[in-house]
Amino acid sequence: MSAGMAFISGMELVLAAPAKLNLMLGITPQIVDGKHELKTVFTTIDLADTLTFTIDEARARSVTVEVTNAPDITPLDIPTEKNIVYKAVSALEESTGYTLQGHLHIRIDKRIPHEAGLAGGSTDAAATLKALAELWGIDPLSPPVLVAAAKLGADVTFFLHGGCALMGGGGEKLLKRLPKPALDLVLVRPDGGVSTKEAYATFDADPQTMPDYEPLVRLLEGGNATPQAIAGQLANNLAPAATALLPAIRTLTDELSATPGVYKALLTGSGSTVFAVCGSAETTTSIAEAYSARGYWAKSCTT
Repeated sequence: MSAGMAFISGMELVLAAPAKLNLMLGITPQIVDGKHELKTVFTTIDLADTLTFTIDEARARSVTVEVTNAPDITPLDIPTEKNIVYKAVSALEESTGYTLQGHLHIRIDKRIPHEAGLAGGSTDAAATLKALAELWGIDPLSPPVLVAAAKLGADVTFFLHGGCALMGGGGEKLLKRLPKPALDLVLVRPDGGVSTKEAYATFDADPQTMPDYEPLVRLLEGGNATPQAIAGQLANNLAPAATALLPAIRTLTDELSATPGVYKALLTGSGSTVFAVCGSAETTTSIAEAYSARGYWAKSCTT
């Protein structure tokens, strides 16, 4: 089965693919369908990759992926067939029964680093699903698209919704949409990444208590919580496992936490990026500049 494209051959569709932070991440030892049961509060931030999609209907079905990395991003050297955006095309074809008509070229301008806990691959996959949904005239939140998203990875579903949300299951189940808080943030990534698989294996060897997510959810639902109040409810029980794999995370978290103007610093996801909620944009800029001068990947951003 095929579907007509929503724009003419040769046109470009450009989509932003934002990074995410886990304001709260609570992993349980319970495994269902191969995934740890968890609760997490995700929010998107204004750090984003940019994806440009071009279709040429005169050519046979094919997909090419071109990646351009920002100067501070280490390239990921993998075959095109292993790239998650390439897999996203096949996943959506399979779940919808549609077949791509023509040649699809996907250019990714990367600003989100790899193995950083920011879901750079998942957000790119979600953008690809959204692009194909638009090209094929289907609802990006329809069941076939959600099926494809869940197949690609737990975080992909969140990016189809965007904003701020409480997610459950293995991370792929939308439990509640939440008002997005206004936060001034600084992100700092130490030298080295953390494999999510290794972080979960380390957690299994020494499970940590599940944090209570309800106080944070109530604060966000209120719609007028201060950044300082939100910072007080940040939690991540996967952080000890990630820190055991990369001790620099602890050093960085402690440094940021002791910096004037920082309300709290926390690892996002399995890391290795540490984010800090700050009292002002000026503070985030100053901290990012200081860490960049020391050779870290560091960014000032907002939700």
